[in-house]
Amino acid sequence: MNIKDQIGQTNQVEAWVQLQLVKRKLPELEKLAVPDTMQSFVWELNDFLSSARKVVNYLRYEPGRPTGFDEWQKPEYEKLVSGNARFAFFRKLRNVSDKNCAIVPRMAGICDRVVAEIALSDKKETEFKHPETGETVAVFLRAKNSGAGDKIVVHKRSPRYVLDGWPSEDVLTFLSNIVATLDDFVCRAYAAYPNEASVFLTK
Repeated sequence: MNIKDQIGQTNQVEAWVQLQLVKRKLPELEKLAVPDTMQSFVWELNDFLSSARKVVNYLRYEPGRPTGFDEWQKPEYEKLVSGNARFAFFRKLRNVSDKNCAIVPRMAGICDRVVAEIALSDKKETEFKHPETGETVAVFLRAKNSGAGDKIVVHKRSPRYVLDGWPSEDVLTFLSNIVATLDDFVCRAYAAYPNEASVFLTK
């Protein structure tokens, strides 16, 4: 009896559950992508790599698959690794993070993106209200009336972290693309070889 049989069975959609956990990590990483939380960003990045790699591992052992799943998933996974350079690099990162040392990105400039455009009223005062409570949190005053249509553009500036060996994308974009690849792989597996639970996720 192998150790897996002794501990217990994986649930029928363990890979999907793990994928949702990985997706939830992306917003947390985005919050930490600032200089004064660099160490926390590194910790979470390496935890993300470990969690994301588990998606495929869990998929392989989900019970209740029709005959032929193992023969399908092995070549499909190898095709993914050989045909998708980003995913192959991700797998190397996970191995280094797990066996050698923490993956530490480097800063390669500043990202500047527009996160909001706030329309101003045609009056001298514009109130800014909390989106949930409706409470006024600030008042914008102008020296004179202006025409309707004026607006304030809110920018967010954050470090652009990249990984050595993959400088074409910032870290967050790289990870988002890895999640999309895993999502596609899991959905294709569930569609081709559904079990009693995964069939409901593909409807």
